[in-house]
Amino acid sequence: MLNEKNILVTGATGLIGSHIVHEILRESRTAHVYALGRNIKKLESCFSEYADDSRLELIQQDISYPLKLNKKVNYIFHAASPMEGKIIANCPVDVVMPNLAGTVNCLKLLREQEERLAVKGRLVLFSSVTVYGNVTHSELVVTEKDTQVANFLQEEKAC
Repeated sequence: MLNEKNILVTGATGLIGSHIVHEILRESRTAHVYALGRNIKKLESCFSEYADDSRLELIQQDISYPLKLNKKVNYIFHAASPMEGKIIANCPVDVVMPNLAGTVNCLKLLREQEERLAVKGRLVLFSSVTVYGNVTHSELVVTEKDTQVANFLQEEKAC
């Protein structure tokens, strides 16, 4: 599905984003990945095994600011957001900005790309149950089978 596609992964050094980048690079010999993160040293460290791989381009940027990517993008996997409960509880603006402003910036990039290059891209958003909070005060366990993403991925593989 991702062969010969250009894929932007925001939050590329995080748990979800890094796994997406590694999986795409392992599974597709023809996909090109733009791994976006705030810290270039962390990007280089996370993806050191691909340092000489032309399929990977590291981009240092905070997703809260408009994207300056002048490349065709077929898919954006938006996984940028602090995930630690302490940050979510004590610094909510640090969570809201990458989530909301980051989503708007991804959508703007896709809209501008469609106007400029007539290329439609898709946006896939990721989140954590931590963002929604746990009002039950008991342990909450959510698996992939509990989400619509699992169904979507199965349908995409069937195509």
